[in-house]
Amino acid sequence: MMRFAVDTGGTFTDLVVEEDSGKLHMFKSFTTTHDPALGIMNAVQLAAERMSLGMEELLGQCEIFIHGTTHATNAVITGNTARTALLTTRGHPDILVIREGGRIEPFNFSVPFQEPYVPRSLTFEVPERINSEGQVIEPLDEKAVVDIIGRLKELNVEAVAVCLLWSTVNPIHEKRVGKLFESYMDWVPFTLSSQLNPILREYRRASSAAIDASLKPLMSRYLGGLSNRLKEVGFSGRLLMLTSKGGIMDFEDMASAPIYAIGSGPSMAPIAGRHFAQLDTHADMAIVADTGGAAASKTDAWLTICHAGNAGMSFIDSFELDELHFPLLVKARHLVPDTEGAGRTVGAPSGYCEYGPIGNENLEVVYVADGAINSAKGTRGGHEGARNQNYLRAKSGELKELPPCGDIILQSGETIISYCAGGGGYGPPHERPVEKVKRDVEEEWITRERAEEVYGVVLDGEGNIDEEGTKKRRRILSNLKSH
Repeated sequence: MMRFAVDTGGTFTDLVVEEDSGKLHMFKSFTTTHDPALGIMNAVQLAAERMSLGMEELLGQCEIFIHGTTHATNAVITGNTARTALLTTRGHPDILVIREGGRIEPFNFSVPFQEPYVPRSLTFEVPERINSEGQVIEPLDEKAVVDIIGRLKELNVEAVAVCLLWSTVNPIHEKRVGKLFESYMDWVPFTLSSQLNPILREYRRASSAAIDASLKPLMSRYLGGLSNRLKEVGFSGRLLMLTSKGGIMDFEDMASAPIYAIGSGPSMAPIAGRHFAQLDTHADMAIVADTGGAAASKTDAWLTICHAGNAGMSFIDSFELDELHFPLLVKARHLVPDTEGAGRTVGAPSGYCEYGPIGNENLEVVYVADGAINSAKGTRGGHEGARNQNYLRAKSGELKELPPCGDIILQSGETIISYCAGGGGYGPPHERPVEKVKRDVEEEWITRERAEEVYGVVLDGEGNIDEEGTKKRRRILSNLKSH
């Protein structure tokens, strides 16, 4: 019997055949990017010819076929994934935008904010709420979910990710949303965060669910097609896939959770590197570099340092952790349209956060409003951002503005609403690229009125750019600036 191992990269497809005696045969063929499975079959055909065997005879002796691929990685890097929507708890639509921090270089205005994996226009809020103890604070509004599904049909969505707050503690609402999709939109694959990645920190759960869902149509077609082709030419063994952790899983399991395919090829580099380093040297550290083909232009290379110690990491806590540590409920957290510092490069929009005590207990809050008196100023013609403001919402719903800093005892039913300061813009707003302003309107970062008044971009009734109106408005803004 024989065992096959094949790696499909962006440029080459490599095949290793191991006989029972331990003898290895290695073969290489070009990857066929339009149909990667064809490149694998070409490599197997080459192996059969070199070993003087027929294709069916060779595959008939194969008991295990192990496959690693950059197919999923390349799809994410190039954006060739499914049109994906995200469903999240009402009041928290910007989990993928806020992430766990802002710019990588916060003081470098030439570096834009990273685009969310799922655009804001394909993010939908589900009326429901579960707290950190798994108690249902607000029941799931099933009619609202069905209405959202109807909207997803109109938008031709191809995959769906669901990440509801505290679904790791009580997944009842996420599971019900999944059942509704099976009933009303069963042709579209979906991923539930509580099943894929049941951990604390909402961003990590939402992002992994979104990536996984976006890969399901692509990887299901690819792996299903590869399995069928192998079977047609005599393969009856087990098809296994390499994972990002350096392990293996059955191809059916990989198709149902394709996020594990990301980095599956490079994940073997440190394992193989450590093995051969131990054979070749007594050193307790080895540096393994794996430079790819198609992915190299975006990622440069994969570099892994293998040693006996433990790796550490730092992170910014999520508000799920805040709810876990303190007796509070974060009712809403999102970004606010029209609060950015307008400019050629825009400043960050203001953030909205509303929180209060959970249950019947009072909660003492000490707050500081950085930017309440002086907002963030723009530079080189950019506008200032919105200033910081804090309000007390009474049980009656009445709002009372709070001083810039202080402490307060919140009674049960009361909440604090905090608007953090927006960032200042850089450069004149009317010099911002027209297409970027149009996209800001589509993603609801700014209103159409602000696009015209501040950025000088005029949109028609269907949201398309009115070129003549835009030229006229931008001339006016340019003349105002010169005076």
